[in-house]
Amino acid sequence: MNASPERTLMAANSAASLAVRRAAPQTVGRKLIPDHVVLSLGTLVVFLSIWEIATRVGWVNSLLLASPSAIAASAWSLFVVKGDIWHHLWVSAQELLLGFVCAVIVGIPAGVLMGRNRLIRQAIEPYVMALYSTPQVALFPLLILLLGFTVQSKAALVFLGAVFPIVINTTAGVIGTDPRMLEMARSFTATEGAIFRKVILPGALPTISTGLRLAVGRALIMVFVAELVSSTEGVGYVITRAGATFDTPRLFAGVLVFTIVGVLLGWGTQVLERRLLPWLHIRDEVAG
Repeated sequence: MNASPERTLMAANSAASLAVRRAAPQTVGRKLIPDHVVLSLGTLVVFLSIWEIATRVGWVNSLLLASPSAIAASAWSLFVVKGDIWHHLWVSAQELLLGFVCAVIVGIPAGVLMGRNRLIRQAIEPYVMALYSTPQVALFPLLILLLGFTVQSKAALVFLGAVFPIVINTTAGVIGTDPRMLEMARSFTATEGAIFRKVILPGALPTISTGLRLAVGRALIMVFVAELVSSTEGVGYVITRAGATFDTPRLFAGVLVFTIVGVLLGWGTQVLERRLLPWLHIRDEVAG
């Protein structure tokens, strides 16, 4: 009795994963803190020390570049003593999450459709590239006219900034599927649905993950721009007010919030990638 095409593909994938795991070196007695983490932390400590010394001895004007200790004190006041940053952080988080989630929901299916259907790609791709090349910030006044000075208008700007990297990278990932894998799957009489689930989607996931990382950075930029132009709350508003009043430590503390959020979101995409694509990291360990 012949096995079904889906079972054949699953068996082939399992055998490949098992072979890679067997080839991976077995590490005994791993270090508690990897060497690259120690090196990164050491570099950071040296950089902050030079920065602190430069501001204290007067090499740099502290009004223009606050010292790390002053920034830390301002951040402590914002988060702990006064705690007034939490409301602004919540407002910015709403704008970021609403716009980014909508970008993912729209961007990935649109990229899959463009990658799988040549006619759809030829019809839509010129508009996608035109909008991607257009500064989305220039469309913000129109969004304000349509949606007002609301969270929705700022989330719409975040959506415009994040959706195009997702669409373009998803399309490239789907198109870049190894044709030999497609030919092999069709030789086993696999259905188009099975080919998409077992071959095309796993092959495109690394490129989709790259698109998500790029989209995170653009989304954070759009949050800041939206709050810079039209807002009385949000982390971007805190930074703008601090700059207007020459409160440099508070300004850098607000920028630090955006930096930490970006790092955490980037780390989250890496964790998701490790769960969805474990074979890539096993392959990197074997190569390294």
